[in-house]
Amino acid sequence: MTDRSTDTSPTPTNAALPRRRLLQMGAAGAAMASTPFALHLSRAQGVPIRIGFPVPLTGAFSAEAQDQVRAAELAVKEFNDAGGFKGRKVELLVRDDKLNPGEAATRTLELIEKDKADFIVGSLSAATQLSINAVTRQRKVIFNSISQSDAINEARDWSLYTFHEALNPHLTAGAVARYAFPKFGKKVVYLTADYAYGSEMVRGFQRAGQAFGMQTLADIRHPLGAADYSAFLPRIQALKPDILVLANFGRDLVNSAKQATDFALKSTTKIITPVLLYTARQACGPDAFEGILGGTSYY
Repeated sequence: MTDRSTDTSPTPTNAALPRRRLLQMGAAGAAMASTPFALHLSRAQGVPIRIGFPVPLTGAFSAEAQDQVRAAELAVKEFNDAGGFKGRKVELLVRDDKLNPGEAATRTLELIEKDKADFIVGSLSAATQLSINAVTRQRKVIFNSISQSDAINEARDWSLYTFHEALNPHLTAGAVARYAFPKFGKKVVYLTADYAYGSEMVRGFQRAGQAFGMQTLADIRHPLGAADYSAFLPRIQALKPDILVLANFGRDLVNSAKQATDFALKSTTKIITPVLLYTARQACGPDAFEGILGGTSYY
């Protein structure tokens, strides 16, 4: 009887077979090197990685979108200058979604089907990013959203292909509220851009305000992209709030802050806003935002 625990003689599984398999694999590899398969692999190394980038180059958020494009172009340049990924460089495909959900969906579909984008990154609106996400989810293409949104993190809009880089209104509004509300009084008026971003920001402020006994006097809605706020300001002044929250963004924030300053609301009311970027401050100078409290991403 053979003791299998001490038998070291060659067997098909530990000697002869591996040698035969190695010879077979070597022969197969040599054959593949001269076939179209190898040519395909070598060509793939030179194919760019295409990143679709739909953002609102026109409309109320154009300044911020153009800033994002410059940042994306810089990131792509640094990546490509470093050699790319296994010899593959990145190609950035910028498209204007015009701050419109339907346009954003159309441009995204074109990027995927016509331009063969490998990934989609972008959007600067809580509304457009949801329409983009609907397309990428259906087409099974990775989407990295860079806009503030609560909804995109919720179950209804979840997918295996959805990533969210940005903060969200729950975090942003909560942080600003917890700093401002204990300091400036209990009565609040919201001047709100009437779409998902504004609504989610108000919800975030109101949730955080419960801990401080805050009283909402009014939530006044304005259209996205409004230029004239003169009809809203007398009503806000008559309500005599301790705090005015400008729950808007981009050019809407610039216009409403400037007109509230010109209307002298700052003399009686503390003005705060959830997101205050340098693009807004650049757009209208220091006076309009003097004394206005806002949150911002780290620099």
